[in-house]
Amino acid sequence: MGVTKEERRGKRSVRHEGWSDRDRIDFLRCYNESERLYLSGLGIEEIGKKLGLSEERLSKWCMEYSWERRRHALMESPRGISVLLRNILRSKMQELMEGGSLDSEAAKELGDLSLQINKIEGIGGDRLAIAIYLIGDFTKYLRERCAERDEYFLVSSWMQSYLKLLMEG
Repeated sequence: MGVTKEERRGKRSVRHEGWSDRDRIDFLRCYNESERLYLSGLGIEEIGKKLGLSEERLSKWCMEYSWERRRHALMESPRGISVLLRNILRSKMQELMEGGSLDSEAAKELGDLSLQINKIEGIGGDRLAIAIYLIGDFTKYLRERCAERDEYFLVSSWMQSYLKLLMEG
């Protein structure tokens, strides 16, 4: 499946020879969902499993359309962090709706995430304050979910490095 110049420029206009309108719509829907999931923090392997796409295809899109650069750019501003969290919130809500079970614990989790988004948007441009706020909650989250201690310490070291960069810059 070839990629047009418009797609390379980010316009994602699908003009493949022999494709029906339905094929074009399905392609764009699949591409857009893949991109959204990647920008919201999911990895290539997880997206591939979730959407039934090959890691090769997703890696190609990631490189060709600068998904990694865009994900990093999202994390550079309070607005970007807010958008990222809203994508996570949207994904969690979609999963719960598809599963048909919104229990009180899940509702509380969504409410807390929504509250964090609102707090971040109120903080303004202080990236360090936002990072400290999120890392505190994220550390608790990691402790509960990391199966291996080494995994927890690796992610913790990345968070510390990120805080140091924010303090220097």
